[in-house]
Amino acid sequence: MKFLGGGYSMSNDKTFGAFIRGKRMELDPHISMRKMAELLKLSPVHMSNIETGREAAPKTEVLANLAKLLKLTKQEQELMYDLAAKSKNYTAVPGDLPEYISSHEYAKIALRVAKDVDATDEEWIEFIEKLKKRGEGGNLAGENPTSVNPPTNEPHTHKSGEDD
Repeated sequence: MKFLGGGYSMSNDKTFGAFIRGKRMELDPHISMRKMAELLKLSPVHMSNIETGREAAPKTEVLANLAKLLKLTKQEQELMYDLAAKSKNYTAVPGDLPEYISSHEYAKIALRVAKDVDATDEEWIEFIEKLKKRGEGGNLAGENPTSVNPPTNEPHTHKSGEDD
């Protein structure tokens, strides 16, 4: 698997089902597919269809339980959620992200700006690395995070003489 900034790259070719089956088989002691289905409150047929790719990934609540049962690391959980979203027959946001995005106004703004300007992978990598550095204990390039004005529901209008 390829890594990007300490996490799994989205260029991973594994399917959701193959990933889950592989992690289940790696467990010590081994958990059978039937036992895993029972623990997740799924039918064995449904679990088999998920592992073989005949059905898309289950709901987010089942994924959270699956991550615990498979003893996935944070990086493996992120990959699992990405593969789960990819397994859907429609565009889906990985299940670990919607609540965060919905509850953080700036996350929504950042994603919309990135979409509007068609942010490149290099720009996203730079942004991710800045956040990681901040997470390691320092402010971003000496910035004061309290100096940022919170977003409002009112659209911004440019006033004559106002600095951009």
